[in-house]
Amino acid sequence: VPVVPAATTEIAVVSLDPAASRLVDLRLARLAGDDDQQVLADLRAFVAANPGNAAGRRELALALRGSHGEAAHAEALNALSLAPDDPRSLA
Repeated sequence: VPVVPAATTEIAVVSLDPAASRLVDLRLARLAGDDDQQVLADLRAFVAANPGNAAGRRELALALRGSHGEAAHAEALNALSLAPDDPRSLA
């Protein structure tokens, strides 16, 4: 049986800036099903402190989509306006 060499993949490890790191924490809390009201409050505070952060607005829209449809739609539009070329803003 011939041996096929394994493909190599380059991996780069980079440090996140504080805002991106905080957003990862908030996303994980939302996905883990932590206290919804606390996650919403924390995401709203993040967006207030980082109004130009499209990823934060997108995350807030995802957190709002179940029970706050109009607010979720508004945040999704805000994310899209901040990052119109980011396909994640269309989701």
